[in-house]
Order: sequence, then structure tokens, then C-alpha cells
Amino acid sequence: MSKKSVATIIGLSLTLGYFFGELKRIERVEQVSRVDKPLSSKNLLEQKFTTVGMVESGLPLQNNDVNVINFWATWCPPCKKEIPIFNKKFATDFEKGVGIIGIALDEEDHIKDFITTQPIHYPHFFGQQNVSELMSYYGNSMGVLPFTVFTNSDGQYLSSVVGEVSYESLSNAILEAQKLIEKSQ
Repeated sequence: MSKKSVATIIGLSLTLGYFFGELKRIERVEQVSRVDKPLSSKNLLEQKFTTVGMVESGLPLQNNDVNVINFWATWCPPCKKEIPIFNKKFATDFEKGVGIIGIALDEEDHIKDFITTQPIHYPHFFGQQNVSELMSYYGNSMGVLPFTVFTNSDGQYLSSVVGEVSYESLSNAILEAQKLIEKSQ
């Protein structure tokens, strides 16, 4: 095969991959926009998510002054890199009113396999449609991972970070969220 033929095949493959990826993304956005009952902070507190043990539960938001909700997946390298950071932050700040909650856009089997090598010490949940809806509610309709949201105890949005966080950037974002809560009181 000539270089021109290879380049043409590669170009065509990339174009088709992009086209079909966009179709899938549009389909997912349309599904997310067809929510029967739009999320509000009130029904967010009532919405159920599934734990790895297949228990349906609401998000443990109300016991914390600041909630850090991290959306992640086992197939996302930056997401996996963040987990020790969230484990450490949970260990040091939970008693100070900072809740860390992980929500995986993933399948239960993948998460179970993953946590055998990388334990997660904070509450974590998983799902597909309801996780996409919650990400969209907090402003991430494209489903970019990792995605970290900071809320008050009622689940009201304070700020968010798209992309990987470091321990320092996470600590700074929590301080900023605490300041926003203090200002609103």
C-alpha cells in the first residue's frame, strides 16, 4: 500500500470515528434532557444511587458543611490517579465537616475489580443514566471526566473542577467553597 492510501484510510477512519462519536454523544445528551422530573436540590437529596454492594441510597450530603462530589470511571487514568488524593482528604477533613463522595460512571463489576487494587475509603456509588443526569445538573452535559463538584449540605452548587485535581488544588477549592458558604449565611 502506498503512503497516500494509508493516509486516506487513516483520515477516513478518524472522520468516521468522530462522526459516530458525535452521534453517540448527541444520543446521550438527548437521553439526559428527557428527564421526567428535572433535578433540584430538593429532589437531589431524594434521588437514589447504587453502592457497589447493590444497595440503593441517597447521597450523604446533609451531614457535611461542604460536599466534594467526584465523578470518575475505572477506564479514566486521571480519575484513578485522583483516588488516593480523595482518600487522604477524606481521612483528614471528614471530622471538619467535609464530605467526599465518589460517583462512578461505570459498571459494578469494573468497580469491584478496581477496588481490589485501589481501595476507596469514602462513600462511593455508581450508575449510568442517573449519574449522567447529575453531571448535567451540575453543568457537565458533555460527560467530561474527572469532574469534581463542590456543594453545600443541601446539594446546592458552589463550584466545580473539570479535569484532574491535585491535593493542593483540592484543598484550595474546599477553602473557597467554605468561604462561599460563610458569605451566604
